[in-house]
This record gives sequence, C-alpha cells and structure tokens, in this order.
Amino acid sequence: MFTGIITHFGEVKNRFEKDNQEYFVIKIIPNEKNESLISALKLGSSIAVDGVCLTATDFEAETFSVQTMQETLKLTNLGSKKVGSKVNLELPLTLNQGIEGHLVLGHVDGRGEVLVSERKEDGNWVLQIKPPIDLLKYIAYKGSITINGVSLTVSKQEANFFEVSLIDYTLSNTDLGELEVGDFVNLEIDMLARYLERLTSSPTP
Repeated sequence: MFTGIITHFGEVKNRFEKDNQEYFVIKIIPNEKNESLISALKLGSSIAVDGVCLTATDFEAETFSVQTMQETLKLTNLGSKKVGSKVNLELPLTLNQGIEGHLVLGHVDGRGEVLVSERKEDGNWVLQIKPPIDLLKYIAYKGSITINGVSLTVSKQEANFFEVSLIDYTLSNTDLGELEVGDFVNLEIDMLARYLERLTSSPTP
C-alpha cells in the first residue's frame, strides 16, 4: 500500500523481453533522498512505478529492475515507456509513517488520455484528463485521484473529463510536468469509492 506522495524520480535505462516477460531497468535520478531508497530495496521488495505496484527483481548502486506481464503493459502506460522515459517512484507505506496523501493500492484501474496540460492565466498548471467511461462515476469534485502514482485532488469534473491543478513542486519532481496532449496516464480511483459502490450495490440479506 502507498500514499501517492512521490519521494523519488527514475529514468528507464533499459527495457528488454525474456520468456514473454518484459523487464525494465530503472535508474534513480539523484536527489537528497536516494540513499533511503537504495537501502530499503531488497530482492522481492514492492515499489510503485508510475503508480503500478511492481516487484524489484534485481538492483545495483544506482539502478533496479522490475518484471512486468503483458497484461500490465496493455492496461497501463508502462507499455509506452521507452529508454529515457521518466517514472515516478514510491516505496510502500510503513506502519510508523504518516499518511500525507491518501491510501493507494498500486492497482491501476485504467488509462486516461491527456486533453490539456498548460498553465492558465491565473498561474495554475491544469491537467485535464479523459478517463475510461466506466471510471467516471468514481471520480468526484474535490475527491482524491491517483495519476501516475501521484495523489491529487479533482478540481473540476465534467461529463467526460476531469481536471487537477498542479503546483510547481509537483511539476518539477514528478513526470506529470512532461505530459503532452495525447499522452496516456495511469489512473487509480479512491478505494473508498470502490468499497462504497460494493456496499451499496450488494443485495441486502
């Protein structure tokens, strides 16, 4: 489980296929928190890569590797990642850690398409996303949404899209600042919405 607060930034250094499985080698981009990430990674460790919960299969001083299945590549934006692509990284939540974002599972619900990514006249950077139609009912104005692993608040909602506003820190320290119109992003809805639907749709015994 994660919080959607991105602590590290990575870059795809290599991508290769072996036995019908896709492997990514990710280099950790230097920042003041790199030491904690390297020391925490072990073989079999979970790590969120652009919001996708994956398992570290190998690691060195500056890089680690993850393995993905074809289904993961099909249902997330990892299928479009190339050498040089940036990715958001987050280690799992620990019991003694405060929750600054919201509870995130690392299970991507679908891919959204970027319709707008620009700075408005008021200085705010706006990201407008068109989600899969079946996810629209889970996305609420001022509710939580995870985009590429980043915990954000919905600032506007319309019939077929929603918007979030990004601060400069988020633009500089995640891959959201590099998004262009037509790009696809990983979306995870708030787990509370998922369980509420389950509770309200289940027949009363």
